[in-house]
Amino acid sequence: MPIPASPLHSPLPSLLLSLLLKLAGATCVFHVQQAELSWTALTGESIALSCSVPDTLPDGPVLWFKGTGPDRKLIYNFKQGHFPRVNKIGDTTRPGNTDFSIRIHEISLADADTYYCMKFIKGKPIKEYQSGQGTQVFVTGALGRHLMTMSGTKTRKSLHECSSLHPLSLW
Repeated sequence: MPIPASPLHSPLPSLLLSLLLKLAGATCVFHVQQAELSWTALTGESIALSCSVPDTLPDGPVLWFKGTGPDRKLIYNFKQGHFPRVNKIGDTTRPGNTDFSIRIHEISLADADTYYCMKFIKGKPIKEYQSGQGTQVFVTGALGRHLMTMSGTKTRKSLHECSSLHPLSLW
């Protein structure tokens, strides 16, 4: 059931501020913000990925994706779906909410990649409006007697195997 807007949390102040700034000749650009550029975790840990979406952007859903392009994978949808290892951090049902951060539990080597918080236009879920810059997640875990570090990027995944103090990169 939808929560009615409270007069105390009306979007009017932010709209009024935008109008006043525009009339004064100021130019303001509001963006989807992801605070961390990278995050390193051990397998089994939980990580928090932050995302702030200004309430001045057009109405529409915010989704989290792993990777980019046609192979990207939906990680979290704040409105629907079942995501067993991922949960929201902020109260996204609160009027005026700007926090769309998530927590991913039980990190594994397969979770290494770049994660994007994306704002879409209401009624056009396949039309991306704006994306955060992405947070690259590095995952380190033990495999036998070796320490493995996985990192994902837009173009490739790399595997680093370290035994003792002599790192060996496998490309």
